[in-house]
Amino acid sequence: MLRNPAAAWDHPALTQVHHRPDQQGYSIRTEKWRYTEWNEGAAGKELYNHECDPAEVTNLAENPEYASVVSTLSKQLQSYSKTYVPEPVEQGK
Repeated sequence: MLRNPAAAWDHPALTQVHHRPDQQGYSIRTEKWRYTEWNEGAAGKELYNHECDPAEVTNLAENPEYASVVSTLSKQLQSYSKTYVPEPVEQGK
């Protein structure tokens, strides 16, 4: 990609927010969607359609019309997020 920015790329981008071992969010970003799970979905999920909502105003994750999108992106995301094991946090730091 750095050598040829016009090259085709069909892989999603992944990001992670790690506040503490018990506060983690992982996102997967495709050309159309951004999907996020907070604490593996237990603390919430977010789904945004960047084609018609680039400002991420409307969270579609709980909308039944997008259940298959959530399921597909969740499986892809979890295949990456399960590989991360946080370091223990020492008290006082």
